[in-house]
Order: sequence, then C-alpha cells, then structure tokens
Amino acid sequence: TTIEEATNHRTVGSTLMNATSSRAHTVQIIEFKAVTNGSATVSMINLVDLAGSEKAAQTGATGDRLKEGSMINKSLSALGNVIEKLADRGSEKKK
Repeated sequence: TTIEEATNHRTVGSTLMNATSSRAHTVQIIEFKAVTNGSATVSMINLVDLAGSEKAAQTGATGDRLKEGSMINKSLSALGNVIEKLADRGSEKKK
C-alpha cells in the first residue's frame, strides 16, 4: 500500500530522547469519491506527521544529527508562520 511504502521511506534517527525519532515531515492525502446517479461527491483527509521539535541539549545530538534537529526546528517555525498567515486571512474574510 501507499502508506507502507511511505513508512519504508520514512527517515528516523536515534537521539537520547527517542530511539526512533522522526527526522522528516510526512503528508498523506486520502481522497474519497462517491458517485450517485451521475453526481460525484469528493472528500479528502489529510494525515500529517511532523518531525518533533527538539532542544539540542536534551537530545545529546552532535554532528549531522544536530544539524538535522536544527533544520527540523527551522521548518516547524516556517510552518507555524504559514499557518498563522492562513488563519489571519481566514479571519479577514469573516469581517
């Protein structure tokens, strides 16, 4: 299945906080389509697995693992900025 394939390609790494720490973000979109009497209804579910935010001192990470953690934190910060902007735009439309 697609989910099994994604799991097999998932990047993990060991830190002091987690032996199988996710080192990447994953998004899986599942689309459902129902057709009744020639009319289609489409629904989508988004499954999102974000690599966790890490404090370098607590993970014991060094070298490449430390760089990964830094990039994970940077990408989570960027994602937070995107969500904030989208929420702001949604609020403006309701006014």
